[in-house]
Amino acid sequence: MGAVSSHLRDELGLRKRPQAPSGAAVIAGSSHIICFGVPLRSGRVDLLPLSDGGGRFMCLNGPFPRTTSYLRTMERLARRHKLFLYWQGNQHMAEHLFASTPPFDFVLAERPDLPLAPEAAIVAEQMLREKFGQARSFERLAALLTRIAERGTPGVYVCGTPPPKGDTGAIRAALGREDYFVERLAKLGTDPQYVPLTAPETLYKLWSVVQSMLREVTEARGATFVPIPAEAQTPEGFLRKEFWGPDITHANESLGPVVLRMLARYL
Repeated sequence: MGAVSSHLRDELGLRKRPQAPSGAAVIAGSSHIICFGVPLRSGRVDLLPLSDGGGRFMCLNGPFPRTTSYLRTMERLARRHKLFLYWQGNQHMAEHLFASTPPFDFVLAERPDLPLAPEAAIVAEQMLREKFGQARSFERLAALLTRIAERGTPGVYVCGTPPPKGDTGAIRAALGREDYFVERLAKLGTDPQYVPLTAPETLYKLWSVVQSMLREVTEARGATFVPIPAEAQTPEGFLRKEFWGPDITHANESLGPVVLRMLARYL
């Protein structure tokens, strides 16, 4: 039998399975784990200790986008370790960063006091919820949480993701640093300097809808939703500047210790 590729070895379970120390919690999931200083892409599924975690947290790293092997390892670890899960959370940017014509806004049910953008077409929040749901991300999260609960777990915690930056100029300047948006701009045949962007205030409302949907799915499956720490947000709800990452959607490594202090309350 010839040599087996490292990727296939992971998929077949031929590598030694990653193990976390007894009592340690596991942080896993989407790209937002980079705030803990974990590189986004790794050649294999493995557990890394977090330097700011005091030995209490391990981070499950692996290929990105996440593979079946990664998800299976995460489910296995959740049987014996508390799991802190990041699940997407960039839908507000991925689907609505580039402004529609005309631009739209909506009344956020949990914050009806927020102002509406002038001259915007007003749409229903429910319509936006349905659009976010069409990608089936929340369905996949529900299925994952159900599988983990059925097999038994010390606890699963779904973590809220960072809110948007409140500065259109900063968002525009970062457009060339994220492959997803570079490809979108190329398809549109437009330049980052001129593409119309959705107002930060509307992006904040959209982010709030995504967080509410994460919470609803999480709590319906008996898990716990952990929102982003309040100290990470401005009074208006945006991500504080000291936590801005170099791209559009992610926070930097300064946020990691703040989040770990909050997560430690659930250990």
